[in-house]
Amino acid sequence: MDATRQKIVIAEVINVARRNADLRKQVRFRGLPDTEIPLVPDEWEPYQRKYICTHGWKEREKSTGKRTSHKLRRTECPFQMLAQVVLRRDGKLGIVMKREVYSHNHPISNDIYRSYPGIRQVPAESPLMPGIELLVDAQASTSSVYKYIREISNHRVSMDDVRSMIRRMKTQGSVELSDDDAVAEMILNFNGDSPANVASVHESQRGDTGVISFTSGHMRAMVDNFPEVLQMDCTHQTNQ
Repeated sequence: MDATRQKIVIAEVINVARRNADLRKQVRFRGLPDTEIPLVPDEWEPYQRKYICTHGWKEREKSTGKRTSHKLRRTECPFQMLAQVVLRRDGKLGIVMKREVYSHNHPISNDIYRSYPGIRQVPAESPLMPGIELLVDAQASTSSVYKYIREISNHRVSMDDVRSMIRRMKTQGSVELSDDDAVAEMILNFNGDSPANVASVHESQRGDTGVISFTSGHMRAMVDNFPEVLQMDCTHQTNQ
């Protein structure tokens, strides 16, 4: 929440199926058809969300197998609110906030807010991503990507954040080349594999790419050493 410098997270979600199952188990609704039970429609999924401050995670034992990273900022902050689907007085469903506690037991400031990993890091849907992808595609250094993000946004990324992001983008294939760029990269890689490799691009009279030929160093050596065999192979189509 940029306006209030609070990092609010979802601590618990109760889906519609669970809520409806609980309603059916209530004594007053047992044996009744669904039409007589105030079930929550599927389109109101989820039935309830519990929001807490990022410092409000409860302490967990390591043996539970739960993630323990929340302990790094844990102060058992009391801030919480429930967003719950209810039947209003006008007979229509709506979302109401319940059990609100709008107080914190820790300092709140812009510097602290900007230091949270979820705030300082660049999300995948950020408008910065096209520019970052271009830099990664151009093999820009980590420091260049870091400088780009820090200069044009309020994301206070660290160098480790940038390294992780670049590694993730390359692993997931987030940086996609156009067809022309992909072919150009393939030609450069082929020529770079060996000084004996030769790739040539032949254009049509209109300047369009017509034929791209690849000749490896091994192929050239075979032509030099056994020209008559290759000539016979091509002439008599013995390699089909």
